Amino acid sequence: MSVAQVSAMWGLVIPLLLLLLLVGALGGVWVALGSKRSHMLRASDGAPGRQASTEAQAGIDNAQHAVALDPTNADVWITLGSGLSEAARHEEAIAAYRRATELDPADAVAWNNLGTTLAILRRHEEAIAAYRQATAIDASLAPVWNNLGASLAILELFDEALTTYQAALAVDPADAGAWYNLGTILRRLERNEEALRAYEHSLAYHDRDPLTWNGKAKALRALGREEAARAAEARARELEG
Repeated sequence: MSVAQVSAMWGLVIPLLLLLLLVGALGGVWVALGSKRSHMLRASDGAPGRQASTEAQAGIDNAQHAVALDPTNADVWITLGSGLSEAARHEEAIAAYRRATELDPADAVAWNNLGTTLAILRRHEEAIAAYRQATAIDASLAPVWNNLGASLAILELFDEALTTYQAALAVDPADAGAWYNLGTILRRLERNEEALRAYEHSLAYHDRDPLTWNGKAKALRALGREEAARAAEARARELEG
């Protein structure tokens, strides 16, 4: 992976855990890493019937032209996959990313982006396999560890998700999203003292996130610290504002 690819990746917002159906009231994204550009894939991108904008279609047309000119270049297939994903054409994006991995099996970006698209389609077992390929190639990519943790958590593989978020934090100890995700898993495992510490770490790096304040409130309440829990909830409401 080139220096430009790494630089593009670190410009992204780190993903929050997608556990909407498991623990409630959490929102989030999976992060797709850009080759020539970067973008984020959101759960809402998978809504059926969404039409590609004129600009998005132009990007797809340009990428398809690039593929026609240089069909053995993995980067152009990644760019095509990104455009197709943005247009909610996820099956086509999967095919593009798979082609990129065939052309360059050592491209962690291609494997991660394949995983994000599979995850949007709720094909989490396949997404996990793709993310594991990416981390085996390059274990220094904290967003990929976060993505892997999200899919593991959705499948209720909480112990594995816990280890995965710890791996993300080993790469980037200042990753507020990973601390939040870790706290949420710890709370799910009823390890509330540890969860509280994780939420506090997250807030040390990003103290204006109402989700984290609400998570902290739940951990405090589980520990019998009602007054502190109410204060944390009040702060969350203030930020939601």
